[in-house]
Amino acid sequence: MNASGSAEHVDFSALSKAKRGFAPSSRSLVGHVPTIAITPVADGRTGAYESNVTGTWRMAEKVSNLIRRHVKLPDGTGVRVVVAPEIVYGPRSGARAQEVYTREGVSANIWVSRSWSYSDELMSACQGLGSSEWLQAAYGLNQTDRPGAVWLKAFCAAMDEKMRPIFSIYNPDLEDEAGDLPPYVADRILRFARCAAAVAEMRGKNYLSLGGVSMGIIGSDVNHSPVWKKIASSVNIIGFWKFFKEL
Repeated sequence: MNASGSAEHVDFSALSKAKRGFAPSSRSLVGHVPTIAITPVADGRTGAYESNVTGTWRMAEKVSNLIRRHVKLPDGTGVRVVVAPEIVYGPRSGARAQEVYTREGVSANIWVSRSWSYSDELMSACQGLGSSEWLQAAYGLNQTDRPGAVWLKAFCAAMDEKMRPIFSIYNPDLEDEAGDLPPYVADRILRFARCAAAVAEMRGKNYLSLGGVSMGIIGSDVNHSPVWKKIASSVNIIGFWKFFKEL
């Protein structure tokens, strides 16, 4: 148990005697590695659920493996991928997923499904899954005997109605579940994952504006409001006088 890492006990005496210094970091940017969740979805009714378990988990595995292999941060670190502990179909399964996602520091989520699921019921059950800051995407399987694409359209419509932005991933051609993800689908999953990782990496960081101010006179200034609203980050300003003083 370290001096400040435990929620149950903090050694304030040790903290008060510690010397100031910079703790080492394995990354150039200090902070949590962007983490993307994969949330498999299925119809929870008896029979319908059981017939979709294997195929739904196979879809989730393909999406997870694709992101793990191909999505990297600028320093070469791979993004983290976590998966719901069970297929989400109602309030309890959604709550279990949220528990894992909160603990793992998830910042984006991809829903995947090969079957129908009542979208409004799913939305009501999982309204607490994630947060307004999360980037969300949904991928529905397009196959003649599997209405994943129908679920996708209904689910995205429910998200739109509740004003929660979502990136829809839909293959215009019929898919073969036996093979790899179609290139069209893989490309869109990777686009979303890379954008989501970039936003998560930038969010909450401080950015340096160097030389826009000289002796308190603003020559050029970063517009702070959009930066804060979109990625919850702040801008630190250093004027020319301080810059040359440090040199």
